[in-house]
Amino acid sequence: MMDVVVWGFGKLGQLAADATERTAGLTLVGIITARPDAVSGQVGPHVDLLRDLDETRERHPDAFVVHAGHALDDELIDLLEQCAARGLDVVTSSGFFHPSTQAPDRAPQLDELARSTGARVVAAGLHPGFFFDVLPATLIPVAAGWQTVEVRKPSSAASWPKGTRHMQGIGGEPARLEAELPYPMESSARLVVEAVGGVVGTIDESRTA
Repeated sequence: MMDVVVWGFGKLGQLAADATERTAGLTLVGIITARPDAVSGQVGPHVDLLRDLDETRERHPDAFVVHAGHALDDELIDLLEQCAARGLDVVTSSGFFHPSTQAPDRAPQLDELARSTGARVVAAGLHPGFFFDVLPATLIPVAAGWQTVEVRKPSSAASWPKGTRHMQGIGGEPARLEAELPYPMESSARLVVEAVGGVVGTIDESRTA
């Protein structure tokens, strides 16, 4: 059996909590939330409403923390370091997939910190993650000779918080979107190429608003 604490209780957090409750071998023991009054009626009495990671470590030191949120770059490493420093295992839905490419200055320190406390840090994001990493890798055996692949992923972000939309380049200024790549493909490209024993020559990324 594995105890699980879900960090955040938005739509994704609610799905994570529900999936935990329905999965054999997992026990939902806590929710980390800044809105305990809003959450209390949505979970059973056996689920603790926790203020922060310190209370989580105090009450459920062996639980696996499921971070149900989105963060990028330094913000993401910060939250992973917070868990690792407390010896808490964590899996995040954010995409953190090629530390040496995305965070060459901080990745070694995160790895050293996690090793020193025995914490496990896992990323299991969907975008990137599934669409940019797992799906392309599974297509490689049938893609011999392919030169170009065009992928379109229609989705509605109407219900997303403004900050999340802007972080991913949705609804912001066109010039900013073209200057910054919220989800750079380089890390995914390197992962896929390394997985099949290849070598990356050059990578050129651009985005059109």
